[in-house]
Amino acid sequence: MTRYALLFDHDQSIAEWCWQEFDLFPMAFNMAIGIIDTHNEALAGAAMFWNWNGCNIELNYYGPETPTLGIARVLANLALNKFHVSRATIRTCCVNDYIIKGMKKLGFYEEGTERDMYGLGKDAQRLVIFRDGLIRLAGKGAKHGWQ
Repeated sequence: MTRYALLFDHDQSIAEWCWQEFDLFPMAFNMAIGIIDTHNEALAGAAMFWNWNGCNIELNYYGPETPTLGIARVLANLALNKFHVSRATIRTCCVNDYIIKGMKKLGFYEEGTERDMYGLGKDAQRLVIFRDGLIRLAGKGAKHGWQ
């Protein structure tokens, strides 16, 4: 079983790697976290927080087969303690049932469909998790930012 570690405080280099690796258009972001495959000691993915407005933050996650409950817990803790949000939003392609089901198991709710988000005929499913869900996901003993 592959183990992953998270890399912090290298936001710009992680973002640039992610944009190149996944053929993405560079965008503004608030924080980029690297996902390192500890066996190969190389980047295998990235999580990028962006579009923080004080109440909501959006998360983009790149890295096939890298999501783990531990990584989800760390990301929930960051949303709560660094950004102090009351909700977090993710989007995925509507045909990506595996991710949609997985996010719902973690406490996300389907909020809507965004037509043509990824190009003509390629719709996105918007999923959200609210503060109480972030607290549950962060796990017992985790700090919860402001109360």
